[in-house]
Amino acid sequence: MARYRFHLMNGFAERLLAGAAIAVVETGNLDDSAALQALAYQLGAPETAFVDPASGRARVYAPQYPLPSSGHAALAIAAALGERLLKPVDFGLGPVQTRQQGALWHFQAEAPKSRAIALAADALTSALGLDFGDLTGQNLFVDTGMEQLLVPARSQQAVLKAKPKAASLALLASNGPHIAQLVLWHQEGDVTTMRSFASDQLNVFEDFGAGNAAANVAGWKLATGSVAPFAFKIEQGHTIQRIVSRLSVLYVATDASRRISVGGRIWKVGEGELDV
Repeated sequence: MARYRFHLMNGFAERLLAGAAIAVVETGNLDDSAALQALAYQLGAPETAFVDPASGRARVYAPQYPLPSSGHAALAIAAALGERLLKPVDFGLGPVQTRQQGALWHFQAEAPKSRAIALAADALTSALGLDFGDLTGQNLFVDTGMEQLLVPARSQQAVLKAKPKAASLALLASNGPHIAQLVLWHQEGDVTTMRSFASDQLNVFEDFGAGNAAANVAGWKLATGSVAPFAFKIEQGHTIQRIVSRLSVLYVATDASRRISVGGRIWKVGEGELDV
């Protein structure tokens, strides 16, 4: 039987018991993917991060599937461990730089990569359960640590009413070895309403604390001609699909050198030990 120390955190939360829940588990054994996935399912948080405090090596899982990286997880790890984290968090793609500035924790995203994709408007609209005219602008795959299909919407209402269809979304947003990911968003002024979906052939999963998606929105802006520096706020959790929801607030900034950072408030809810 193994014992694991864990921390329950809320990310991108303006107050305690808001934002997106995430569990951080300390372990030096990061090679047994099946065991880590089982623990993530047991804990039941939208994301569970596993980290070796001595090396910074980390893995992150949703209850049903692994993720290649997670800015949300990097911030939760840094906030949970503090000075006991001896090296920067690394999900296997290189160190993720995190910093605390006042009440906010920030991570620096990877330099954005993007690629265009030709999608029939009616197919994408149907896959999202939307109406003709609800989508606008250029659809791009963007990768600042996790590749996602970025789809701008014409209005906040279009973002909120979307009801994605699993099989269609999995096909249109397919990105190779990882689960298909799509980000639907609309900006009014300095505030962006965003929803982030992952889909296989049978299920659609929604992420309400999507730090990578927030960075990818900034990457989309750079790829489509926005001039840095710029900054904006993202709100997640607004939805007409759930009885209970919690607001996540993410602060995104791109500096004059086109470096993207995403930040938010991180809260520790509790901690304990697992014996399994």
